[in-house]
Amino acid sequence: MLARNVTNPFYRYGTEDTFPGQLRNRATVSIASLLRPYPHCLGLTGRNNEGGRTRYRSVQLRARRQFASGYMFLLSYNYNRERLLEFWDEVDE
Repeated sequence: MLARNVTNPFYRYGTEDTFPGQLRNRATVSIASLLRPYPHCLGLTGRNNEGGRTRYRSVQLRARRQFASGYMFLLSYNYNRERLLEFWDEVDE
């Protein structure tokens, strides 16, 4: 069922500058190709995703004290730390 061809909703949509991708030039496409994320690009490849690490830590503290006369004391603290480590090796060909 997913291999069945249907009319392409992106066929000649916009211009090459406003809507790039291979899917723009095909009159019919398979249903499976339309169900992918970013279907108009067909083949996305991730690069430089090796050799990296992301770390995020956070702490939220809140203390509240209600007084009999209707006053309230509220103390809040938020701490967060984000670390992004990335490196690439130069490849000489």
